[in-house]
Order: sequence, then C-alpha cells, then structure tokens
Amino acid sequence: MPTKTWKDVERKVCISLGGTRNPLSGINSKHTHSDCLNTKEYVEIKHRKRIPFYTEWLKVQRLAALEKKDGIVVFHQTGSHEYIVMVSLEQYIYIKEIAKEVYHHARIPLM
Repeated sequence: MPTKTWKDVERKVCISLGGTRNPLSGINSKHTHSDCLNTKEYVEIKHRKRIPFYTEWLKVQRLAALEKKDGIVVFHQTGSHEYIVMVSLEQYIYIKEIAKEVYHHARIPLM
C-alpha cells in the first residue's frame, strides 16, 4: 500500500521541528493529539489542494523578494485582540533557534 502524501508532509514537518510523526494523532492518540511527537510545540498539519490564504502568502513573498526582504503575513479578525503571524516553516525554525540563543545567553529558561 503506497504511503499517503499527507503522511509524507507530516513526517517532513515533524522531523524539521525535531520530532517524529504521531501515527495515532487526533482522537486515537493516548499521549497527545498533536501531529508530532517529541516537540515542544503542539503541531497541527493540514495538507490541502487549496488553502484560502495561500494566494495572499505567495503575493507577499513575491513583493518581499523584489525588496530583498522576508515576507510575513499578519492576520487580524475584526473584534479580536489576536494578531496571527504567518511565516514559513524555515523562518519559524530560524526564529526559534535565535530565541534559544538569546535565552541561553540571558540564562532565562525557555518554555
């Protein structure tokens, strides 16, 4: 039986975050509902043909590249106090590593 594409995507993301794919993610899992095991993050991975905000993400990446900048997208829902920042997985991993260095040098425990 061939491996499903979404499982391959989950494996790649979990490995990138320093963990492994949870074979029983969701309601069937006894330890976590996260798609990844052994990570400090609770990770939910969605693999779809079309993602509504992806077009906006691509547009921002193209415009940012013209100015030789990193592109991020910030989502805000009317009436909410939350601001959601969308970055690539590579950017997230880089930011996480920088944060570890800062906390390490400052001797502040990282959550």
